[in-house]
Amino acid sequence: MTALETMASLRLEDGRRWGEAATPLQWDDARAVLDDPVGPRRHWLGRSKGYSKTADMAAMSLTALLGQLPPGSEAYAAATDGDQAGLLLRAMRGFVVRTPGLADAVRFETRRVIVPRRGTELVILPADSAGANGLRPAWLVVDELGNWAEDERHREFFEALWAGLAKVADSRGIVMSTAGAPGHFAERFFEMAGRDPGWRRSDVKGPSPWMPAAEVEAQRRTLMPGRFARWFENEWVGTDERLASWAQLRRAAVLGGPVPYGAGRRYFVGVDLGLSHDRTAVAVVHSELPESGEVASRRFVLDRLEVREGRPGAEVSLEEVERMLLAISVHYRGPEFRVDPWQAELLVQRLRRRGLNVEKRAYSAALFDRMASLLAALLREGLLDLPNDGALLDELATVKVTERSPGRLRIDTRPGAHDDRAMALGYAVTLASDRLGVAGRFVSAAERERLGRLERQLLGRTATAAVWGMQF
Repeated sequence: MTALETMASLRLEDGRRWGEAATPLQWDDARAVLDDPVGPRRHWLGRSKGYSKTADMAAMSLTALLGQLPPGSEAYAAATDGDQAGLLLRAMRGFVVRTPGLADAVRFETRRVIVPRRGTELVILPADSAGANGLRPAWLVVDELGNWAEDERHREFFEALWAGLAKVADSRGIVMSTAGAPGHFAERFFEMAGRDPGWRRSDVKGPSPWMPAAEVEAQRRTLMPGRFARWFENEWVGTDERLASWAQLRRAAVLGGPVPYGAGRRYFVGVDLGLSHDRTAVAVVHSELPESGEVASRRFVLDRLEVREGRPGAEVSLEEVERMLLAISVHYRGPEFRVDPWQAELLVQRLRRRGLNVEKRAYSAALFDRMASLLAALLREGLLDLPNDGALLDELATVKVTERSPGRLRIDTRPGAHDDRAMALGYAVTLASDRLGVAGRFVSAAERERLGRLERQLLGRTATAAVWGMQF
């Protein structure tokens, strides 16, 4: 049986053989890598998300181990981190479990795939592991290079590993990746693969043929345009762009001011704390399902936005912030808060002792990415209602979405400008989104009465009384 026939016989999750399900493009790539004795030995296989990259790479690697690599050969598979490396290992194990006759021929360890009768093995290497100097790969596959972290460690890891191919005659190296950002170190290899006779570049644009058109359009509506172009159209484009256009912001600015408290609504509060150089911003939101009940069309409403600004020598006091948050908690009947604990650990402890439902959520790349993506999607889809507040709209029009690391977006702004309101709103809508569909905290009649008494003590008997600068 030839190598290509072996790969074609591997069983997919739906029970079909790989050869029965593969598209002409997949056949061409597999034939070039496994069955062309005189063609290039270096390959760039560019495909969009969902185009069977990991599964095909696993199938090619398993085929090479089973019968094509010389006995005792070193084979490696590199991925950006341990999680991505684990996907490749699971894909190879799946082929072995599903394909008759392979279970006794292949052994799996934590990060190794071994064919004992031939003495061949493939080692899974996360790029965040130890260095790659000294390795002699006869077979090397690299997963999603265009989305590796853009730092010196990851770049040097890949370059050392790839350079090892030159030590072994007839070695083969395959990069299979979705497009990344222009200027990423992977782009240099992508361009080289298109002009160097020692390379073969197969780069297909557009979504995978088996992805439903409705799903593609849903992704187009949800994602930032640059991210959609890279992930689903396989285009090398940047993602730095404005969070929202003025047209989108004008469409969103439908509220004349703070929205009155509504019984039965579940409220969420985002807090971006700044004491001297930055502002402290507090955003209160709730969410509503449309009459159709479609979760994808859930609307978010910015009920209230409070901003306090300090300056050197006259900082916003944590006591003032604590009083403001306590008043909000009472008025909105025990909402949930999301607060960045930097500068606020003591404040969070005090608020919790007062009975407030406060979640500490430190800044992270994942949270920044979610905030930027969700806010941009809501404004693009017209699913966020905002007050017609000039300062808020100016800030949202100024901030942009940038990519600080591959695949991770964040809200950013120009030097000297502010993003406090946007960050507080981002904290609030991500918290609301995280909690949607989860049963709310039960508030008993006795607790509602207690909160009502406390509110009357704080606010007085009239609904327009001022408390710490806020009008309820």
